[in-house]
Amino acid sequence: MAVTLIFYEKPKTASKQRAIELVSDIPYFYKDGKYIIKSEYLTPQFKKAVLLAGNWKTTELIINEKEIDIKEFQRIASCFNGRFCNGICHLFFGRIYNEISHAIKWGGDLDYIMDSIKNCPFIVHIENDKYRFDREVFNQYFSDASDLLQFCDYFNEESTLEKFNEIPEHFKISPHAINDDYFGDADDYEEDSDDDESNKIKNHDTSNLAIDYCINNSIIFACTTKKSQDNIIFKIKPLSFEPVELSQIDNQDKIEDFEENGFLYLLKCEIINLSKSEISFYDIKRTLVMADEDDYIYTIYYDYQLYNHTKFSEKTGLNKTEETHFRPKMKKTVILPVFLPDDENQKYYLAVMDGKIKEV
Repeated sequence: MAVTLIFYEKPKTASKQRAIELVSDIPYFYKDGKYIIKSEYLTPQFKKAVLLAGNWKTTELIINEKEIDIKEFQRIASCFNGRFCNGICHLFFGRIYNEISHAIKWGGDLDYIMDSIKNCPFIVHIENDKYRFDREVFNQYFSDASDLLQFCDYFNEESTLEKFNEIPEHFKISPHAINDDYFGDADDYEEDSDDDESNKIKNHDTSNLAIDYCINNSIIFACTTKKSQDNIIFKIKPLSFEPVELSQIDNQDKIEDFEENGFLYLLKCEIINLSKSEISFYDIKRTLVMADEDDYIYTIYYDYQLYNHTKFSEKTGLNKTEETHFRPKMKKTVILPVFLPDDENQKYYLAVMDGKIKEV
């Protein structure tokens, strides 16, 4: 694999000096203030240098004579999914495969199925509920992505191909199967009778699937709870759940109740409101929580300063979350922050306060 790495000498930083040290055994050129490093082999040291340089906006990366979008490369370099992806990259392949296989098996609400299916380059919509898997286009997509994924220590080409070989050339996706089977009318969600102790809603109801598994397998949950006299009903699909380096958050001294000894995670998720009327971010905040294996509850963290007056919120999209209104039957993508303790072996689950949550 032919790789060319190009980056500017200035501004001079410790990380750039480190990159030069890493490629000291590879011949490189210096021209017009740029370092130009070429190699036919992706040695461990060169790989580290490329991963390091990928953090700089002006870096240029060329793989097999094709210029790579550095932002696309940064998605690989900063991916937190490696520990549980089983070699099938969630960014390029895992999510698409899970969406397709789930839709073929169970059907789907086509308004909800992610754009990874509707805009997938190798899935061709023939007519109505009929689709075709274009293997020729997939093979080219696979080849292009594989070049970039050589920088991931977890990517497994063989496992990925085996998964996609399971997809038939022609298949059907029955629309609205999920919605019709699970959701009736909002009026169906009446509070259980007080006379039946076994049916009383608990203080919280926890899903039976860990959040990492849900993300890798495109799991969707149905949630219902009560606000005053109204039912709140929504579907949620977790997309990512990633830790944040607290050093990335500015103005920490102005943020109330900031857990300096905790770990801040950002839960990115898609939500569809299936209630009769509009609900707000605060309805979701009061309803949705995280639970661990020991049934400890962690609420959605909120602070006006963090959400509205930090560069961190602008960069992550957190600044748009508070003002989000969920109109009936419309999908929204939001970022929800949660503080968790230092326990890397703990598993976490979505849960609903004063309501119920069920996989659909």
